[in-house]
Amino acid sequence: GAGVDGAAPDPKEVVGQRVQGYVKSQFQLVQKQHWGFCSSDAFNGQVFWHITENPDMSGHRFEREDLVEFDVCVDEIRGGQVRAKNMKWVGKNENQVRAQKLTEKKIQKREDWKMNWRIGPPPDWDCAMCFFHNFGRNKICKQCNNGQRPKREEWAPESVEEKAEAIAKGYFVNPEIAEQILKEVPPG
Repeated sequence: GAGVDGAAPDPKEVVGQRVQGYVKSQFQLVQKQHWGFCSSDAFNGQVFWHITENPDMSGHRFEREDLVEFDVCVDEIRGGQVRAKNMKWVGKNENQVRAQKLTEKKIQKREDWKMNWRIGPPPDWDCAMCFFHNFGRNKICKQCNNGQRPKREEWAPESVEEKAEAIAKGYFVNPEIAEQILKEVPPG
């Protein structure tokens, strides 16, 4: 169910219809940029969707390939672009082809990556080659230009205080998660 069948019609040919489809964008990315893409077996390719036109998706933690239903519309203001509107989450996609192909190593790597998801910026790091202390935003060592920032899986978990500081600085976080984190901050 990826909506990439060459025999399927163009999205413009199904304008005005409500179709079932699949979310193609990660939840965290949609929450940050406020838009994503979706597909359907009813048409070929993917269509754009914006969170303001799909408020039911705003607070829902969805996964890529989850089942949704939406109206296929044309946005006359933006040059006739086909968009998805009034999207509603239907459920988990139990028939994910991609999920069956994941090896144990990939599953473990994904779990490690999720465990080290940070609200704030990457942590500062010391170059393994020249021992220079680099800011987290630097992917390559500023001193020797050879050392690389450690992989996300190797980052130390954020402390409650670091998470609270990131929230205070305005890094996006789900309001429910922010409230829970701020309750964990020790007084002082």
